[in-house]
Amino acid sequence: MDKRLYDFDKMIDRKGTDCLKYDALSMFFGQEDLQPFWVADTDFETPDFILHPIKERLNHPALGYTYRSEEFFQSIIDWQKKRHNWNINKQWISGTPGVVSAISSAILAFTEKTDKVIVQSPVYFPFFQTITGLDRVVANNPLRRDGDRYEMDVDHFEQLAKEGAKMFLLCNPHNPGGMVWDKKTLRRIGEICVQYNIIIVSDEIHSDLILGDQPHLPIANISKEISDITITLMAPSKTFNIAGLATSFVICSNAKVRTSFNKMVNALHIHGGNLLGNIACEAAYKDGEEWLEQLLDYLKENRDTAISYLNKELPKLSVFKPDATYLLWLDFSAYGTEKEIERRLKTDAKVALNLGSTFGEGGKGFFRFNYGCPKSTMMEGLKKMVAAFKD
Repeated sequence: MDKRLYDFDKMIDRKGTDCLKYDALSMFFGQEDLQPFWVADTDFETPDFILHPIKERLNHPALGYTYRSEEFFQSIIDWQKKRHNWNINKQWISGTPGVVSAISSAILAFTEKTDKVIVQSPVYFPFFQTITGLDRVVANNPLRRDGDRYEMDVDHFEQLAKEGAKMFLLCNPHNPGGMVWDKKTLRRIGEICVQYNIIIVSDEIHSDLILGDQPHLPIANISKEISDITITLMAPSKTFNIAGLATSFVICSNAKVRTSFNKMVNALHIHGGNLLGNIACEAAYKDGEEWLEQLLDYLKENRDTAISYLNKELPKLSVFKPDATYLLWLDFSAYGTEKEIERRLKTDAKVALNLGSTFGEGGKGFFRFNYGCPKSTMMEGLKKMVAAFKD
C-alpha cells in the first residue's frame, strides 16, 4: 500500500474564525493589515484522522460531562514509548486544560508567597506571568549566548539553589531559542535540584517537533531521583494544531508529589477535561506518526530555506537555527533600537512578530518568527521583511 502524502502547502483562510493569530491583530498590534507570524500555532490543516472522530462524536446529540477513557491513557503511554523511549504508566498521568494552567497549579501546590522560582531567560513569557501573578519571586538564571544558540549557566543555577529557590521551570525544547537540551546538562541541573530539594516543572510541549539529530530527552527519564521531583507537562496541541481544544496532560511518577498536584488541580476544578480535546488527543497519538514525520520534513525545509535566505539578504541579522519547534529567534539589534525595529516590522514590512523583550532578560532586540505555515506564506513574509531592512 502506497504511503499517503499530506499537503502542507495547502492554503487555509483562518480569518473570521475567532482565530487569535489572525482575528486579534488589532487588539495586540493596533492594526489589522499585518501578516501574522506571532502566535505559536501552525497554519496547517488539523489532520483528518483527528477531525473524523470529532465529527463522528458530534453526530451524537448530547455533549455532557466527560472523562478520560482507558484508550486515552494508553495512547499517551504508547506515544511516549515510541517517540521518547520513556516508559510511563497510567497512574502517572493527570489532565489539565493547558501547560500554563498546570504551571500555575504546581506553583500553588508546592510554593508559598514570596518563594523564589527559577527561570532561564529569555524564555516563554507566561513563565514570568504565572510566578509574579501568584506573588512568587522570579529567580532568573539567564541563558548564555554561544553563537546561534544558548547554553545554561550551571554555576549560577546552583547559586540560586543554595539561596533557597523552591521550584525550577524548565523549557525543553526551548522556546524561543529552539534548543534541545543535552543529557549532560539536564542531568547536572536535575542533580542540583535533587540536592537542594527543588521541584522541577518541565514544559515539554514542543517535544514532538524535533528537527535535528539529537532526540528529545524528558528530564524525568534520566534517573529515578530526578523523576521523583519532576512534573512533566506535555500536549498534542502544538504538534497537531489543536490548541483550541484546551487539552494537555501532566506526567509525574512520585505518588506524593502527584497527589499534592492533583489536589490543587481538583480544588481549582480544572481536572474535568474537554470532550472533543480528549478525542483529538487519543486520535493524534494513535494515528499521527506518519503525518508527523512528513510535517517534520516540511518544517526542516522551511527552517533551512528561511535561514539561508535571511543570511544572504540580511547579513546583519543574526538567526538562531532551532533544533526543535517551528520558531525562529531573530536578533535584529544591529538595525537599531527595539522600538524602531518594531515600527519598521509593522509599518514597512507589515508583519506581526513576537517582541523579544517579552521573553525576559536577553530578549531585547530579538523577535520571534513562526515558520509553521505553507512555504509560500513564509516567503511572502520574509521578502517583506528583507525589503524593509535591506541596506
